[in-house]
Amino acid sequence: MNYLNGKRYWLTVLQKCLVFLMISSVACDRYVGPATQSIIQLYHIVQGDQQIGLVGEYLDNKIGLQLMDQLHQENGNYPLELEVLTGGGQLDDQRLFSDAEGQVLTGWKLGDTPGKQMARLHLFSRQGELLNQIDLTAYALKKQEWSEVDFKPHNDFDDVVFDVENQLTLAVAGCKLYKQGEKPYQWDQIYVEGARCDVSSLEVDSQGNIYRVGWRGPLFRSSDQGESWQELTHPYGTDGAFYFQMSENDYLWAFTWQKGIKHSIDGGQTWIENYEGMDPTQELVDVCSLADGTIFLLTQVELNYTLYKSTNGGTVWEVVEQSPLLQRLYLTEENELIKLMRDQGYNAFYVYKSADAGLNWQRVFQDYGHTNYREKQIFVKTGDYYYMAVVVGGVYRTRDFVNFEKVSALDIRQLFADHRGNLLGMGGWYHDKAYYYLQ
Repeated sequence: MNYLNGKRYWLTVLQKCLVFLMISSVACDRYVGPATQSIIQLYHIVQGDQQIGLVGEYLDNKIGLQLMDQLHQENGNYPLELEVLTGGGQLDDQRLFSDAEGQVLTGWKLGDTPGKQMARLHLFSRQGELLNQIDLTAYALKKQEWSEVDFKPHNDFDDVVFDVENQLTLAVAGCKLYKQGEKPYQWDQIYVEGARCDVSSLEVDSQGNIYRVGWRGPLFRSSDQGESWQELTHPYGTDGAFYFQMSENDYLWAFTWQKGIKHSIDGGQTWIENYEGMDPTQELVDVCSLADGTIFLLTQVELNYTLYKSTNGGTVWEVVEQSPLLQRLYLTEENELIKLMRDQGYNAFYVYKSADAGLNWQRVFQDYGHTNYREKQIFVKTGDYYYMAVVVGGVYRTRDFVNFEKVSALDIRQLFADHRGNLLGMGGWYHDKAYYYLQ
């Protein structure tokens, strides 16, 4: 059973018990057995819980129970009654009996309401006594509408990268690496040797190479879509976590506390440091590389932001702007710089655009909300639109960073996309609320 399409309650007398139903009964009433006063333990495995599907369509897997007991006796003819609690969906059956192998399943067609939907199973003894009731949850997605999904790994995504040419999307959730399946909400865990739970961030370059770093610091590169990984040079020489980004020219940029910013121009083989004109205490926020080779670097120390510029490949820097009101930096496909700023009271944000490499800035939009460097990614391009997530403000889209449309008032704070053009937003202070937007 797929982990994401069903929650397993593998209940045995030994040590695999997660949830169980224990029935004390007279054997001749429940089972045909040699003893008349034996204790029979009936266990159940819930099947089909926590699935995702489209509104008005059947879930991929049927829902129900697998019954078993410690004597491995025949578990047929146990009645099960089923009902939809929320969402307005339909079940193929309202009353069923377990088969000779103890299995009882039915199909669940989701209702037209996006979001959480629930069904309830009532398990009875053969004599009609209610033994247990189990609630199952499904999440219905509606195309071109934000739909919440509240279970792992969906509500645990930290990073997502995609490669359109290779039809690949990878994600980090709860320090584990996942690959998107045939459907945009299906995710299969990739077991990385030596890093079962040590993946913190991903990047992909223009050649399709994938880079990953773990919470303990090693940097790896994959040239075969994540099938195998080559360890690269640690930018700080020893094991230890560091934050990294990739600029449009495929340079890798790294930062760790009190050790300064470094960058690599050869895919992580060697690292450049000791910058001229930059305060070594600066922490990396955003980096952008223009078509003419000019590099802009946004940094911060105690929420005081500095925008730097380099015209020699990133070793000599000059200060462009310093302000605690600076928030984020982004580069469009049209080679235009986008600067996000806030007001003094963290109540409003302002979007500025520069079409001349930062020489002149034009304010193009403002609204209520704010953001800062804590959010890994707030800008993303998919299809004809750029999308922008603003803390408390919602999600906006624009084709040209002149005309903006607010497409959601949800508190989405990080914004990702897959290779199909679908969006995944992470909301809440802890980024633990997941919202899908299917195109």
